[in-house]
Amino acid sequence: MKDIPEGSYFVSAYPPFSQWQQALRGAYEVALDSSGKQRGDSPTGIYLHVPFCGKRCDFCYYLSYAGQSAQTIARYVEAVKEEIGMLAATTALKNQPISFIYIGGGTPSILKETDLISIGESLRNHFDCTSLKEFSFECAPKTVSDTKIDILKQIGVTRLSLGVQQYNDTILKANGRIHLVKDIDRAYASIIGKAFQVINIDLIVGMIGETEETFFQSLAAVTKMSPDTITIYQLEMPFNTPLYKAYKAGTLKQPMASWQIKQQRLKQAFAYLAQRGYTRTSAYMAVKNVNQENFLYQDLQYQGGNLIGLGAASFSYFNGVHHQNVASNDAYFEAIENNQFPLGRAYVLDDLQQAVRELILQFKLGKVNCEILYRKYGVNLIKLYRKQLDDLVETKRIAIENNIIIVSDDGMLEVDRIVHRFYLPQHQQTRSV
Repeated sequence: MKDIPEGSYFVSAYPPFSQWQQALRGAYEVALDSSGKQRGDSPTGIYLHVPFCGKRCDFCYYLSYAGQSAQTIARYVEAVKEEIGMLAATTALKNQPISFIYIGGGTPSILKETDLISIGESLRNHFDCTSLKEFSFECAPKTVSDTKIDILKQIGVTRLSLGVQQYNDTILKANGRIHLVKDIDRAYASIIGKAFQVINIDLIVGMIGETEETFFQSLAAVTKMSPDTITIYQLEMPFNTPLYKAYKAGTLKQPMASWQIKQQRLKQAFAYLAQRGYTRTSAYMAVKNVNQENFLYQDLQYQGGNLIGLGAASFSYFNGVHHQNVASNDAYFEAIENNQFPLGRAYVLDDLQQAVRELILQFKLGKVNCEILYRKYGVNLIKLYRKQLDDLVETKRIAIENNIIIVSDDGMLEVDRIVHRFYLPQHQQTRSV
């Protein structure tokens, strides 16, 4: 991205979001109305976006509104429930089993207890959740309460993710977080005794004001909590964040860590976790029990699974069609209240693009079975990308064994930069969003 320090910006979709077009948005509705069988009976999951926060963090690039009234939030919950009903009635989803659910934001835990119950009931009443394998929910420490945690258990949440970011009040304040260490401790105490299948803690490396000492103190504190999984992201600065605006205006009060420093700390962090019994399972996550704990919302998507987005600005991928809902609450309300799908922008992928998409995303899981992708799409990715792959083998970023690409630890550190080498010519030099 121009005008900001180069680095490994998180790649979550291919082709890039900037290539999705409003003119193609109808393709998503067509896919939902199709009775055709999904390729390989791909699993289907749901993502529900809650675009509300107590305060927008300086580094946040998701759609989020701070300080919204109770009436607006209630209206949003009702609109989401209407959208659930509309989607569940489509030909493609009417009897489609749901494998995973993820409720994210924003701050989903800002919702009232009655809203959480209502949404949970609506999802289960409208969709076939009998074979649901994972139900993830994001929590922010400040908004956690014993009652809400009990409600999340009641509605079937199996994986709870707590956005800690760092365990240091000074760093949290410098990055616009509203929680403090005392809130983290209180929230975790509420969560730990409730027997969720997986408790995840999110950290960010490279936050404004961070030093090597403060980061590793935070990591040590979180590791001592012994969550099932620990996810560590590198701080980014997309153009739509308060952090980017401060950078452009020259008003950042403290310097940002370079990508080299962030990657070095990340490398040391995963080594630290490995010494304490955690196993790295992706570019961002380490788990305590590699045989039991996974992250299906991520893994199944990266392996070609379908994702149905609910709520304003949410993203979907269904039968080779990318789609994003309209990206404001006002536009979302207008569409739903007129009994229309909140169609925003879309992109239709051909077989080659679907194969490349899965190659790019599975790089982030550390392994790509190109033989499977050949059988699915008829694309020989090893042949297509021979030069790029040879270069990565030479620099020890990957190894290739029996048509399986294995990403090394050094490759994982910069995976979001590496995958740009596999963008098709028409998507080179394009902005991510």
